[in-house]
Amino acid sequence: MARQSAKVRSTSKVVATKPGCAPLHAMYQAQRYKCRVRTPWYAVPLPKRRADAFLPYMFHLGPRLVVNKVGARSTNLLHGVSLKEGAPPAASLAVAMASSLTLLSAEVEGRAYGGGVLKLETREAERLLVPDITGLVADRLPAIFHSTDELIRTGDIRSAARSVDEIFGLDHDAWNDSRDHLRVAPPVKLVGFRRLTTQTHDNRALTLI
Repeated sequence: MARQSAKVRSTSKVVATKPGCAPLHAMYQAQRYKCRVRTPWYAVPLPKRRADAFLPYMFHLGPRLVVNKVGARSTNLLHGVSLKEGAPPAASLAVAMASSLTLLSAEVEGRAYGGGVLKLETREAERLLVPDITGLVADRLPAIFHSTDELIRTGDIRSAARSVDEIFGLDHDAWNDSRDHLRVAPPVKLVGFRRLTTQTHDNRALTLI
């Protein structure tokens, strides 16, 4: 919580002076803690480097990596993701994060809050697991970017995860262990179901994946 200036009292009341004049409390904004350390006081600091992608702090069904195609800037309301040299393209990473592996990783690393929302702080976001994007997989991911994006935008994370899992060789449905396939989708069902139903009592959450 930001520390307020000892000389200024925080109040929810708005006191106007004369018609057409600004409220009285606006005169003291420049003296408040966050404002008095800025030049000018109303300027909001932005990161110098434009992120390659953004990752929201909070989400419902699963983490979503937003590709920054327009070179936008953001405040700390979003995680800014900058890729190292030699890293896969942001679009490929966005698709890979729809996999059951990343969805399960988010359930393990994140924190559940009221209403079933899942939150990832910076350290937790850095620990997210993403399938290895190499070889033929790297060539196939860009081809399903738009279809995966459309499914996620419409809330159909189940179909998006299924198509991405197929590319990575993740068995989406089976429970038993296998040397040939990594099976992670069923645990996502259980963990996500518990989070959503505990907070919202929505039995439809079982269709998460």
